[in-house]
Amino acid sequence: MKMNFDWENYLKLEVKGMMVASSRNRPILIFKSANDQHILPVWLSAHEIENSEGHSEHLLKSSYFHRVTHKILSELSYKLTKCVFTRLQGQNQEVVLILRNATSEVQVECTAEESLALCLSGKTE
Repeated sequence: MKMNFDWENYLKLEVKGMMVASSRNRPILIFKSANDQHILPVWLSAHEIENSEGHSEHLLKSSYFHRVTHKILSELSYKLTKCVFTRLQGQNQEVVLILRNATSEVQVECTAEESLALCLSGKTE
């Protein structure tokens, strides 16, 4: 079912940092609003990060692993334009991915955990 969004009631969030939960080695992306008034932690799969040997920083693997997905979308003339959080309940966070081409829009419902690395690799809003 296609959702209609009233964009005036949504906050634009940006990634401001990343940490790793030591209990399960799961990365947590920290999103904040422009004025830092709103904060949203988003848990990802442990498979989405790479810990540099001997370094404390963690890097997302997304740019490498999702390159082919972006190529497929491009060949189909679609671009992943938005990732909208629609349901937040603790670590269960659902999003709608909005894909557009010149004449149509497709919406895909999924979890933030399974889709955020793809969105970040494509610089999705």
